Amino acid sequence: MVIGSAGFALLVVLAPYGLLQREIAPGIQLPNLVTIVPLLGGAWALGRAAFRSLSNAIAIPRLLLPSWLLLLPTLIILLTNFDVGVERVAPAAILPIVEPAIWGGILLTLVLAAVSILASFPLGVLLALGRRSRLPVVKGFCVLLIELARGVPLITILFMAQVMLPLFLPTELTLDRVLRAMAGMTLFTAAYLAEIVRGGLQAIHRQQYEAARALGLNEVLVIGLVVLPQALRTVIPPIMGQFVSIFKDTTLVTIVGLLDLLAVAQSVIKQREFLGLVREVYLFSAIVYFAISFTMSRASRRIEGRQGIERVANLAAE
Repeated sequence: MVIGSAGFALLVVLAPYGLLQREIAPGIQLPNLVTIVPLLGGAWALGRAAFRSLSNAIAIPRLLLPSWLLLLPTLIILLTNFDVGVERVAPAAILPIVEPAIWGGILLTLVLAAVSILASFPLGVLLALGRRSRLPVVKGFCVLLIELARGVPLITILFMAQVMLPLFLPTELTLDRVLRAMAGMTLFTAAYLAEIVRGGLQAIHRQQYEAARALGLNEVLVIGLVVLPQALRTVIPPIMGQFVSIFKDTTLVTIVGLLDLLAVAQSVIKQREFLGLVREVYLFSAIVYFAISFTMSRASRRIEGRQGIERVANLAAE
């Protein structure tokens, strides 16, 4: 998966230089297989050799999760020139500050998707647990929030986040349009994840609760150590499906004035120099979306394989 992504990135880098196509007639160009095939083969061999050597030297799986978790804050700090809102770490300007209002393209798409996924998962789990709570106030609030978010389209949530969210904040606190879009997409995704997690909780047999209580565990430990891990393990496929869906739904932020990858592609084909290149631009955008979505799906399958979900389902069916 990583090697394939590296090969795709190599093709994207070399594409503007005309090394991946050849002209067979005036105005007619075809992919240059003589160049593409050796490049992909060399990238695959080099990536496989490097991955094996690194796997023998360090425990890569243990480093992947911290690396992914540190990637987003590192990116935000670099874009804001180390200005984290408290004090400026660097006394002089090292990098120009890139305000969230001018973020665009693949950067905006990835940031929106990453923030929505990371923030909505714990919120969705809390909403699912709150909906199963015996406290009427907590249960009523969670049910109301979930049903409201799931009962309207995502574009409605985005408009509400852009227009109504500032009304509930102090006057001295202003949120950028990107942050408001992140808040709306996080709430929308959390509502759907809450129902997915609730389905996983209902799939756990009552004997699991009784066995955990018989060991002397309180309700918090029963849920946190016994019930919730089994429930999340059961609903890994629909959770990943929701993550893929919200990644593709980032294209809707164009309606609220943000320029994601698809909006940038549409602006490119409107320029005089690129008139008539509609198919190429949209094909490139489709390939990018497919590559990232397929990578997420493959990661889900690998997690399922490690957890033995399909094997357990087959045994239960037999």
